[in-house]
Amino acid sequence: MSFQTIRIAIDEEKEREIQKDQRIDGLPNTNNKDSASNLKSKNDLESKNNVEEEFSESISERLQGSNLRDVNLLISAKQRKKFIKKIFNKNEEDFYKFIELINQLPTWKHASTLMEMFYNRRGIDLYTKEAIELSNLIYLRYYSRDYAYHGGERLKF
Repeated sequence: MSFQTIRIAIDEEKEREIQKDQRIDGLPNTNNKDSASNLKSKNDLESKNNVEEEFSESISERLQGSNLRDVNLLISAKQRKKFIKKIFNKNEEDFYKFIELINQLPTWKHASTLMEMFYNRRGIDLYTKEAIELSNLIYLRYYSRDYAYHGGERLKF
């Protein structure tokens, strides 16, 4: 699996989200008052969901902005060595490309999607100690005020 494949998959996921947001339902049947009221209720609900989503995105962007930390700075030398060995099959180049991709992603949602795709394509269990530890470190890039715990132990960064 190449990182170009991952990049293409991320672009496809973004395109699907855009298409989903732009999808337009058919016009209401004006002869049927029930279908018109159902459409109005549906449109109200979609509008409410869109407002909530936009608000959430706006808050997220304001909190994150350009203040996102480089994941490389969150990973200690010992952790880096462990991740390269256990997750990236001793391939340092793949590790650094992966981290570079993560550093380019604007939200945790995008980063977690990339991680899930990467782990699945490589046949890596998402719940291994190393996978969870790397995920927690990447999570802290987006939500640095949160604390990460693993096995009842607070992870130190």
